[in-house]
Amino acid sequence: MAIVFPKTLRSSADNMHWLASLADHKDVAHSSNPITLDLSNVREFDENLCAALGVLISHWKHAGRNVVLDTRADVEILAGFKRNGFLSEVQLPRSWYNLFALFSPDIVVDANKANNQVERIPYKRFNRFDINAQAKYVENLINSHWWPEMSSGVKGALADCILEVFNNAQEHSESEAGVFVCGHVGKAGQRSMKVTIADAGIGFRRKIEKALDKKMLSGQAIAWGMKEGNTVRQGNPGGLGLTILKEFIRKNDGRLIVVSDRGSWELSSDRERCLEYETSFPGTLVTIIVNTEDPKAYRLVSEATHQTQGD
Repeated sequence: MAIVFPKTLRSSADNMHWLASLADHKDVAHSSNPITLDLSNVREFDENLCAALGVLISHWKHAGRNVVLDTRADVEILAGFKRNGFLSEVQLPRSWYNLFALFSPDIVVDANKANNQVERIPYKRFNRFDINAQAKYVENLINSHWWPEMSSGVKGALADCILEVFNNAQEHSESEAGVFVCGHVGKAGQRSMKVTIADAGIGFRRKIEKALDKKMLSGQAIAWGMKEGNTVRQGNPGGLGLTILKEFIRKNDGRLIVVSDRGSWELSSDRERCLEYETSFPGTLVTIIVNTEDPKAYRLVSEATHQTQGD
């Protein structure tokens, strides 16, 4: 069976829940044929969503299904999948290998193409306990030139926050599938860095209910888990260690989006909101969107205080 993708698939909670709808698609659930990803209509695709696709493909493969990529997709999208490493997750028709040379890493991309992505942050699927590899990935990410100007203290604090997302994916998901991550920096005029970290686990709602016997809707469960001080770690001080990341997102005019089960939670510069959906994502997606054109410079309050005392 073929899954036909829409023309545009961006980093919004609604688009992520469209991906979620594929997990329980009746044809996917009841057919024994290979699943074909048909991207022939797609013209704009945020490559960080490859992390979400990685979770879905893992979900299907666990159910014994093969996943094939339809090569009628736009050449830039296929080239992007090769460059960011996502092609390792899918089967390719034998005829496609005759075209493989067209997608070498040094291919010249037409800057006028609507789908042109300026930079790619690699697709990776980490063993859930491969802490060193995850830390190296985050180190490369945080030291990239896409971030606004920031001190070493802010860089270190943000790196710790992102590693906490990886840590929660491995500790709370209860999944052996690993941790999926991918990102990109968009073309001129859409200049933002988008990174998605995903797992194929039980999600916020079920984890909270299992650990604390608290019953709530999916979006409410995410909001509860994102609030400082809340935790499912018995006997430990709690909350996701994302306080500095959330403060940075607000001041940077970025976004932080979490999708889990049937809900989503989104933080922007001026609001937080929760939504509930009819479809369930088989895991959790955490998407960090950074405004790369932010002219502000960032440092920790403690660094500013230390500098004043030193003066």
